[in-house]
Amino acid sequence: TGRKTAALWCKGKERFCMSISLKGFQEKFVTFQAGEGCTVGAPVEVTAENTVLPQTGGSFAGVCAAVEGDLALVQVSGFVILPADTAQGALALGSGSVVLAEGKVKSGAGRGAIVTAIREDGMAEMILL
Repeated sequence: TGRKTAALWCKGKERFCMSISLKGFQEKFVTFQAGEGCTVGAPVEVTAENTVLPQTGGSFAGVCAAVEGDLALVQVSGFVILPADTAQGALALGSGSVVLAEGKVKSGAGRGAIVTAIREDGMAEMILL
């Protein structure tokens, strides 16, 4: 995911291969109380004091990275992959903001993000800001 191979030439005409990889870029995590139904990989919202629940629409706080007991580790920034609204013009590449609608991200006044790819499998690769 998030990888493409490119061949480059340098001064000594030696060939090097590089990969594009955004995984790990600017990742930041926060621990919250896990509300009912909080699952790994799902976007979440803060609903009560230090508690997150699955988010189904609108702006979201981040993506649940782990659940242990009554605690949830939430990724609040960095590279993530989420289901995309693939309708024509629903999600734009580049800087902007995204929202959730019917469990899929699309462009809208919400969470700051840089959308880096919209994959054929219906997933969007992005950097949450």
